[in-house]
Amino acid sequence: MKQLVRKVKIIGTGSYVPEKVYTNKYLETLVDTNDQWIQEKLGIRERRIAAKNEATSDLAWRAGYNAILDSGLSKDDIDLIIIATATPDRLAPSTAAITQDKLQAYNSVAFDISAVCSGFLYGMSVAAQFIASGVYDNVLVIGADTFSRITDWTRRDCVFFGDGAGAAVLSSANVNEGFIAFRLYTDGRGKWNYTVPAGGSEMPCSHETLDKGLHYFQMDGQAVYETGTHVLPKAIFQVLSDT
Repeated sequence: MKQLVRKVKIIGTGSYVPEKVYTNKYLETLVDTNDQWIQEKLGIRERRIAAKNEATSDLAWRAGYNAILDSGLSKDDIDLIIIATATPDRLAPSTAAITQDKLQAYNSVAFDISAVCSGFLYGMSVAAQFIASGVYDNVLVIGADTFSRITDWTRRDCVFFGDGAGAAVLSSANVNEGFIAFRLYTDGRGKWNYTVPAGGSEMPCSHETLDKGLHYFQMDGQAVYETGTHVLPKAIFQVLSDT
C-alpha cells in the first residue's frame, strides 16, 4: 500500500512491562554467555518476565489502557482492537477478544495477528487501511508477548527475549500529516529459522512433544541475522523511494 485514501496518524501510545527482571548477569548462571557479549552484540541489559498469574492479555490491556488514556479518547471510542502476538493466552478465543473484555471496550471489533517480530507493523498497516477506507475511525493496535513461556532457559538464545507490550491508537489525520507508505514482506523459505515445532495441527501436544521440549521456540540465530541485515536496509530504501 503506497497511497492512503484518508490520512492516518498515531494519536496515543502506551506500554507495560512486568516487574520481574532477568539481568544478563543472572543469565550467566544459566547458560554459557556473558553480560559484555550480550550488550555489545544485542544491546540488551535486562529483560522483563511475566509473573505466573500474568498472561499476554494482562500485558496487552494495560498497554492498551495507557495508549487510550494518552490519546484523549475513551474506551467506547475504540472501533477495532488488533493484537499482534506469537504467544496468545489460548488457541481460542483470540487474545484480542480477551483484552477487549478486560478493557471493557465493547464497542470494538477485535482480532489477532500472528506475524512474530513483524506483527506490530502488520497490525499498524491493517489498522491504517481500515481508517483510510473510512470503515473505522479509531483503532487500537497492541503488540504483546510473553516469550518467557516458550523459552528454553538452557539454550544460549534465551538471551534474546522477554515479556512486554506496546500499544498505539490510530485515527484519521489531515492531509499534511500521518503515514505516507507501508512495505510488508514475507519469505516462507525461511520458515524454520524461528519456530515452535509442537502445539499446532502439524504436531499436536503429546507426552512425547512435552518430553522433547518441542513447545519452546527454536531459532537459527545466524540465519535470522543474515536475513535481517539483508532485508531491512532494502525495505527501508524502498519505503523512502515511495515517499
